[in-house]
Amino acid sequence: MKLIYGTGNPAKLSAMQKRLSGFNLEIVGLKDLVIVIPKVTETGSSPLENAY
Repeated sequence: MKLIYGTGNPAKLSAMQKRLSGFNLEIVGLKDLVIVIPKVTETGSSPLENAY
């Protein structure tokens, strides 16, 4: 099964791939998709703040 992890950040993608490596999943990021994703500025001090 393929799981799209909603980030373009390679470090975040790598961390999630490592965390879920024991499952039968292919974790891909937004840069792996063949669509245009708009740039979003992350200015928060935490992932939760950036999600807002």
